[in-house]
Amino acid sequence: MFRADPTLYGEALGSWAWDAEVCKPPVHVVERQGDIGSTRLLSLLLPGRNASIVIIANTEKADLFNSYSKKGPGYEVLRAWFGSMLPSK
Repeated sequence: MFRADPTLYGEALGSWAWDAEVCKPPVHVVERQGDIGSTRLLSLLLPGRNASIVIIANTEKADLFNSYSKKGPGYEVLRAWFGSMLPSK
């Protein structure tokens, strides 16, 4: 894809793993965030469910990078997808 370039300070590959408490038991999420040019990308991999969610935006106004803190479109998609699996209160 791209060659490593040490002049691109602060650029790195990485991902976060966390449990989204949007259903019982919580959904294990592996999250990868990134920017390519003016395009923002959020990948949510759900290894225990053999599924993935990818959200792409062409504006910096889209707050894609706060799913783990229960904010933004990524978390809302997880909640919409799995929220119906929560027991009624």
